[in-house]
Amino acid sequence: MREFTTADRLKELLEVKRISQAGLSKIMGISRSAMCQYISGKITPKQDKLYIISTSYGVSLAWLMG
Repeated sequence: MREFTTADRLKELLEVKRISQAGLSKIMGISRSAMCQYISGKITPKQDKLYIISTSYGVSLAWLMG
């Protein structure tokens, strides 16, 4: 069984909630290039950024962390 990464969860969130990467980066207060790195899995967002996403979009922090 495949384990999901934070990058996988972010991609799913963007698709399901129909959010653009630019829109999500604005809510998180990060650059678009940082968002691209999160989505590609090159870097993992810190917990404070994941908390912003979870409260903004009604998903659990544990789910976002994979």
